Amino acid sequence: MTFRILYCLLAALCSFNTLYSQEWEHEIDHVDIELASFNEESSNYCPVYYNNGLLFTSTRGNKQLFQKKDPITGQVLSLLFYVERIDSNTWGKVKPIQGEISRYIHYGPASVNAPGDKIYFTRNNDEKKLVELTNNLGIQIADFKDGTITNTKAFEYNHSRFDFGQPSISRDGQKLYFVANIPSGYGGTDLYMSKFTGGKWSAPTNLGRRINTGGDELYPFIDINDRLYFSSDGRAGNGGLDIFYTEEFNGRLIEPVPLHPAFNSEADDFGIVMDSSGFHGFFSSNRVWENDTDQIFEFQIHQYWPQFEKCVNLSEKQYCYTFYEKSLEKEDSLIFVYEWDFGDGNKTKGFSANHCFDGPGSYKIQLSVLDTISKTEAMNVADYALEVLPLEQVIITSPDTVKVGTPFNMYGAQTNIKNFYPKAYYWHLGDNKRIRGDATGITFDAEGEFQVELGVIGLNGKGKERKYCASKMISVIK
Repeated sequence: MTFRILYCLLAALCSFNTLYSQEWEHEIDHVDIELASFNEESSNYCPVYYNNGLLFTSTRGNKQLFQKKDPITGQVLSLLFYVERIDSNTWGKVKPIQGEISRYIHYGPASVNAPGDKIYFTRNNDEKKLVELTNNLGIQIADFKDGTITNTKAFEYNHSRFDFGQPSISRDGQKLYFVANIPSGYGGTDLYMSKFTGGKWSAPTNLGRRINTGGDELYPFIDINDRLYFSSDGRAGNGGLDIFYTEEFNGRLIEPVPLHPAFNSEADDFGIVMDSSGFHGFFSSNRVWENDTDQIFEFQIHQYWPQFEKCVNLSEKQYCYTFYEKSLEKEDSLIFVYEWDFGDGNKTKGFSANHCFDGPGSYKIQLSVLDTISKTEAMNVADYALEVLPLEQVIITSPDTVKVGTPFNMYGAQTNIKNFYPKAYYWHLGDNKRIRGDATGITFDAEGEFQVELGVIGLNGKGKERKYCASKMISVIK
């Protein structure tokens, strides 16, 4: 770990946090972790997704480049490499990144934008000067195609006296997270963020005391859902660098939460990356090698599935009322005919009437009375507005009928329960398929009636965990 710190950095809300801090423990059954087969005894770390494989940093060297060695550590200078994934068990040949690469300096870690045509990476600022303590690290931004770097430009806030590095670009390309050891920070190295506005990057913003400590915060990774992962040695953990995450809640970043103990060992654990599911990915650690070199591990999270009881059936009519006009109770119901207009296009006759509305809204209720003897009609004997409010329950937003094999989406974000703050959504699709989060791109392979259940876990106003559930029947046709 000592050498990696050296060449990566030149010697270097409240009650709602309750559920966040429990989340990894509460929702993970177990985690499978295995060493990636493309590792070597040299250091390999900080993988990111690129094309059909991984882009990562390594000191394995590139013989064709005639690389120099670090005069301080004696190790080969770090470079960026790419390895293609052939299948779930096989990796292709590891290849060095090409293009504007100098043999005199360190490269990596890096981040690639969503389209895969722009790379953000760490390197020493002076590419012609053999790496030394006066050749500080900076962030570079370049075009990237087929593993080749071109049109390299320095991040405008790089500094000749301080280190900037370990960039991570958001999915929309508008936020760049990185590490710097600016003296005005809170510790050795802090996390910063810059926004791309008006065609240029804003001045770096320190993520603040809630995130940064008196120690080192390192290796940020911003995922597809804007959850920020990073490593720190300034927080209570299992030893060395541990991995934490934070994300915005009510406009502010929550107190960092440590990952499941499977990720955080007594060694250094860092450089995590996850796919869109949030259950599969890779991270770096020096937990297994006696010579303290960093290696890349692959992980698969197996999810704990909570139990929900008393699911409300949303297929049944929910907004039902009984109507009668009390002032007419003494009138002869044999002489008069009463007609109710419910303001939603439906009418019915009777002294009292039962009616179910399709959903919340404002409805104008009118009662007309016909005298069967005189044949006269008194219009609007009763006339009043009815405000049908949303029910306090889990709401499943989805089509009622779908076609076999046609993708559709289901959401639970309209769930309406007073003083309840949803955190996690669990879908049971009636065919033994389970999904956490928004259920998008869902398909059914056979026609029929399928009972879909949505369970929601969240916090009440006092920060106590609560569970609610609803079900809905979906018709699948050819």
